[in-house]
Amino acid sequence: MRYSKKVTLTFNGDKLVELAKDLHIRFHIKQKSFIIDKGFKTDLASVPRFLWWFIAPTDWGILCPAIMHDYFYSTHIVTRARADYLFREKMKDFGLEIIKRNLAYLAVRMFGWIWWNK
Repeated sequence: MRYSKKVTLTFNGDKLVELAKDLHIRFHIKQKSFIIDKGFKTDLASVPRFLWWFIAPTDWGILCPAIMHDYFYSTHIVTRARADYLFREKMKDFGLEIIKRNLAYLAVRMFGWIWWNK
């Protein structure tokens, strides 16, 4: 299994959602895996609303990769460059089209420093 097949989220009424169950992520490199614990809060993908017709934060191809990316940004367990690279690789694993994943990757490379430094 490369990832959880189901993601359960709780909407709190603010801009964040919370994982209602643990999220399992596996990487191809050395078959490493990790768990994002239940209760982790995320804003999913920070996609401006006017672009949701093209890529919405709840699209399956970006949903789990965005949660993983937010986890890396909040914990700093990997470098920012590595977090962004793994975000792009996971979007590929989840079947997101190449144009969408490359635009999402470009956005985090250009603007991710804002959230990384918070």
